[in-house]
Amino acid sequence: MSLSLMFYFLLASIMVAALPGPAMMLTIQSAVAGGWQQGIKVTAGILLADVVLLLLVCIGLGEIMAASPRLVAVLNIAAALYLLYLGLRTLADARRFSGGLKVDTGRQVAAAKEGFFITLINPKTIIFLLAFLPQFVRDSAAIGPQGQLLVLSAWFVLAVAAVMAAYTFAAHAARKYLAAPLCRRLMSAGFGLVLVFIGARSLIEAV
Repeated sequence: MSLSLMFYFLLASIMVAALPGPAMMLTIQSAVAGGWQQGIKVTAGILLADVVLLLLVCIGLGEIMAASPRLVAVLNIAAALYLLYLGLRTLADARRFSGGLKVDTGRQVAAAKEGFFITLINPKTIIFLLAFLPQFVRDSAAIGPQGQLLVLSAWFVLAVAAVMAAYTFAAHAARKYLAAPLCRRLMSAGFGLVLVFIGARSLIEAV
């Protein structure tokens, strides 16, 4: 693969990773609530799920999953219900905010799991990767298609890591301006409503 191709792939991956979505919102919300440590935990969960999905794509299982309408429907429903759960829990948590911002170690562990599952169970992610990665595979490359997919997967994970880290530290830097309980309630309520909307729309589309 040429350097120019890798540059375009990395740029495209960064743009894709930066698009607003549940994972991005969860990362920002976690970093504001629990500091950069909690945001990094969410990012770690997202990256682990991405690695699993990319491996499925590389070994061909992703194509089998994407070709099974029933399996995709089940995953869509599971993802929608999980988003609804996160949204409703976020709305409930918004009422409990008081003054000050504290780092909750136990919450960091839960945040990592949420980042993992919110990415893993979304079938749209694996279908997207099936369409996205092969566009950058070249028959004339020195390594075979599988090797190219592995290299592209590694670059994609690095791009996601960089974008999520940027969101995390930007949100962490804004914490001191968001310490007021009212501000935190409004922000949490906004995130919760968006997650509920996405989950409800996905559930309606799935059924």
